[in-house]
Amino acid sequence: MTLQEKLGQKLVVGFPGKELDGEFIRMVKTYKIGNVVLFRHNIENCEQIGKLCGEIQSLVRRETGYPAFICIDQEGGCVTRLPEDAANVPGEMALSATGDPKNARIAAGITARELHALGVNFNYAPVADINNNPDNPIIGARCFGDTPETVTSYALEALEGYRENRLLVSAKHFPGHGDTDLDTHISLPRVAKSLEQMREMELKPFQALIDAGCPAIMTTHILFPKLTQENFPATMSRRIITDLLKKEMGFRGLVVSDCMEMGAIRANYGTAAGAAMAMKAGVDLINVSHTESLAEEAARYMKETVEKGEMDPAELDESVEKILRYKALYCREPVGRAGTPEAMAEARALREKTIAAISAKMPPLGDNPLFVGCPEYQAGQVSNEVEQEKNFAWFMADRLGGRGIAIAKDPDEGEIAAVLEAVPEHSCVVLGTYNGHLSPGQRALIRELGRTKAPMAVVALRNPYDLRELPAHVAGIAAWDYSPMTLEKDSHRSDSGMSGLTERDGNGKNLCGGSRRRRDEDCSGLSEPGRYAFEPVDTRAFQLKQYRGGRIFRHFKGDHSISKRAGTMRGDLHRRCGEQQSRDEKTGESGHAGCGDSLLGTRRRLRNRTVRRPCGSAGLRVGSRDGFRLFRTKCGGKNGPGRRLGTFAGR
Repeated sequence: MTLQEKLGQKLVVGFPGKELDGEFIRMVKTYKIGNVVLFRHNIENCEQIGKLCGEIQSLVRRETGYPAFICIDQEGGCVTRLPEDAANVPGEMALSATGDPKNARIAAGITARELHALGVNFNYAPVADINNNPDNPIIGARCFGDTPETVTSYALEALEGYRENRLLVSAKHFPGHGDTDLDTHISLPRVAKSLEQMREMELKPFQALIDAGCPAIMTTHILFPKLTQENFPATMSRRIITDLLKKEMGFRGLVVSDCMEMGAIRANYGTAAGAAMAMKAGVDLINVSHTESLAEEAARYMKETVEKGEMDPAELDESVEKILRYKALYCREPVGRAGTPEAMAEARALREKTIAAISAKMPPLGDNPLFVGCPEYQAGQVSNEVEQEKNFAWFMADRLGGRGIAIAKDPDEGEIAAVLEAVPEHSCVVLGTYNGHLSPGQRALIRELGRTKAPMAVVALRNPYDLRELPAHVAGIAAWDYSPMTLEKDSHRSDSGMSGLTERDGNGKNLCGGSRRRRDEDCSGLSEPGRYAFEPVDTRAFQLKQYRGGRIFRHFKGDHSISKRAGTMRGDLHRRCGEQQSRDEKTGESGHAGCGDSLLGTRRRLRNRTVRRPCGSAGLRVGSRDGFRLFRTKCGGKNGPGRRLGTFAGR
């Protein structure tokens, strides 16, 4: 191989469109680029991405003689690249909220099979960071939790799920991106921890994954001044990459850089110079993910570095040989088909286990609920670009009735006042937050709404830390992401399918359906309560701990500490309350008198099950048909019991 061919195997580049353009093709031919990374802007649907991956492989094989690593960040949840006609799984913290590490293996298996079917052979996952700083703007719900034990147990299961399906994966972000309040996509964070401190926290999951045979590890662009005297972030530090990761921790797999176009590198060292320094530090695969001109500059700079004698040729050869060895193991022809009904159902069932209620019980929505929320926005560069505006408030009002008020991601006093003015006219307030713990305006809105004492719930659409300081009477629901799967459940439902936000009180009344639903459209469903609690444990963050066989969120925040079990989270259909629950095995009807844990219910897509509008104050009666629950009205009237409005999700 020529020097250029060797260096081309070490580069992973991206391109801007949904098909190969002339500039990208020219770059591959000129610099013998051996690997490609895909983002959401490259993807339209399963058919298109499958065709695109085939074209990438043909081009790279023709120009280099070897197959390409086609890489992607398909973590699940808030970092999801695959289209809606593929099976997309929840994010990592959502999976850990189920209390069962096996769900991480299931999710990894689903993802691996989808990627194999589409022609993607390298996933930048799992996230092995410990989110021990709740003000972290970029990790949060992307990781499994905030303790080494939680992250390790779930990350190991995820690794097994990928390995069982022979997908190459890269744990990230070594040596840890959890304990910072800055985003490396924008800034250059600094973590002043000693090696001993990191061995007890950040390094534990990585060491466990290394010992379990993790094939690749991605580095982070963070300064660790107590680990090395070099004024370089981890990706560019030979002390961290070669001495610590490879020699001391025994890692023999592929070392992958995070994108060298991130602000931490580009603004402080330059992308091209940073790529060369990462190569010298011992990084095998170097990501220049977005800008073709920067990828070309990096290729030239890396070649000059070797030609000047600044890089040991034997070390370069060893790295390239390792890359080709892993390509022989993992670069396979596409297998199966993505987005099958079975895969969709499996992913949907997994998502239903994750959306969880925390703290106070969910209040009835009543006849005229008020929904408030900011639109989805790009929380960080790792997040997908927002292609079209969607807003929690409008979506919920459209599906469940009432009114929706859109606010900015950091609402000002005028917006807060407008929301407060509308509260007295409505039966209940439901606020959707998005990284609200990092937004002074969203936090102020929660406080001011709480002071009205109106029936209220807060839905955290990314990090659960938004729910830390809720007033005692306010229900909290962790939904984990703002994805279409969370809001709409299944964009490819049948015309007769509609899943609902359905939970009933002891009289069978629908607590969440409001007075109006629209036929043939999904509701933003949330899971049945179960076996989790919300209690204090320290001054830093939420922790996931064992509690009577389940997992619990805990927190302690000054005057807002909670010292008793305040509510339940997702579990099976039996609520854990202080009273015995009755259950009708035939109809699936459940409930018990006086239980305070009535929360948002499950969301499922079923065909040909009808829901009818209630009339008057008689409420709804649950019956059964073919083993499924069925809502019907008790009385006639102008709306009549015969008016079919759609379907109802039940068992």
